[in-house]
Amino acid sequence: MQWLVAACVGLTLMGSALAQSTVPKPELPLQAQGPTLQVKQTLWVDDSRLLDFESARTQEFKPFNPFERLIIGDKVVWLRLHMERADDAVGPLSLHLIPPHLGVVTLYSPASQSPLTWQKRKLEPQELVSKIRLGKAFQGDDFYLRIESRNNSGIIAFVGMPDELKLHDAKLAVVMTFISTLTWVALLVFLWRTVRQFSWMSVLMSAALISSQIQIWLGLGYAYTVLDMPFEAGVALVTPNVLANFTIAGGVLVLIACTLFPSQRWLRWLWTWSILHLCLFFYS
Repeated sequence: MQWLVAACVGLTLMGSALAQSTVPKPELPLQAQGPTLQVKQTLWVDDSRLLDFESARTQEFKPFNPFERLIIGDKVVWLRLHMERADDAVGPLSLHLIPPHLGVVTLYSPASQSPLTWQKRKLEPQELVSKIRLGKAFQGDDFYLRIESRNNSGIIAFVGMPDELKLHDAKLAVVMTFISTLTWVALLVFLWRTVRQFSWMSVLMSAALISSQIQIWLGLGYAYTVLDMPFEAGVALVTPNVLANFTIAGGVLVLIACTLFPSQRWLRWLWTWSILHLCLFFYS
């Protein structure tokens, strides 16, 4: 176990060093401050999937938690990005949407010539994986995203200028590197325990670590940018990955329950829940 402790300490120090490298340099007192931008994000869900843009943008948009899993599967979601504060014209602005496999996304942006007209553009998979160009924006401008969602999911939208997006990408890379490295170290430990002394808990924990890595790589888009996975293949993996997580979690809970209460033989029937989800996983 000494090598494991040393590895964790080393990874912690490495993560700290990487995090420090992404911190922006402090500005000198005589340097002019760049344009500031504040974006208010609100959401409205169209359960009927029938409303057009003009009708949808008059609805009551509400704030939401971007890290919360929203019940938006097979629905149309309207995301409004309101430029609440902008010094003159800021830009060019770009948008990073997480996860990239939300569904079919259409961007409505104000036309530069006339504020009463809107430009409509269906976003390509490459834009969803990398960055969505919004262009210049003024204070009070609104941008709308119409998302035909396939699955329930959280929606994280980061809006910024090129320098801000570079810093945003660097921070994501640090988090991704740190979490992935710790996950693979833990996976090696559980595989080693499985080989030395077989147990179903070690097998399930190994499967959970692999499944979580697949979810993270798909959700942050690194499966497409780093592994060069086709976008359609990633989208096809989302539903089986969710079912795999439910199957593994159910198996872990059943094992814990059977270990804590060995005399309760009826708990073994709970395996049918995991078996059912396993069947759904193979079916998907």
